[in-house]
Amino acid sequence: MGLDILIGNLRYIGFYDFFLPFVLFIAILYALLDKSDLSDEPSVNGIIAISISFFIINYTPLGMFFSSLFGLSSIVIGGMLVFVLFGAFFGIKIDDVFGDNKGAIAIGILLLTIVVFLSTSITELFAVNSGTITTVALLFVMVLGVMMIGGNTSGGSG
Repeated sequence: MGLDILIGNLRYIGFYDFFLPFVLFIAILYALLDKSDLSDEPSVNGIIAISISFFIINYTPLGMFFSSLFGLSSIVIGGMLVFVLFGAFFGIKIDDVFGDNKGAIAIGILLLTIVVFLSTSITELFAVNSGTITTVALLFVMVLGVMMIGGNTSGGSG
């Protein structure tokens, strides 16, 4: 009973829209700065990461985007888990269903990722309307069709 009040209060003060994305960007930027060897001092990398993260969160609506993205992703992952559990209940293994066709699994995961990504507020973030999304999707399908029709043309005439 008290947990829902706590979550509501955290949402009210902007914990999920500001603080969590802020910490996420700090971690990502710090890791990138640490890997790039920009500075040997960890404190300098930390200050740079904190500063850039603040500007990213302050001037973009990324908090709402990440809230939507992780929320929808958890629903999709939960649905896939239920699918696997029901399969296990009936004695069906994932390997038996898909076999060695890893390409079908990869395409399915890619399509699911695109749907989740487009279902979030990404369209508001980049001011993209549905016509643009439809055009890009149709172009993608056309290119995929041409690739499938063309087949593998490696090698040359000799």
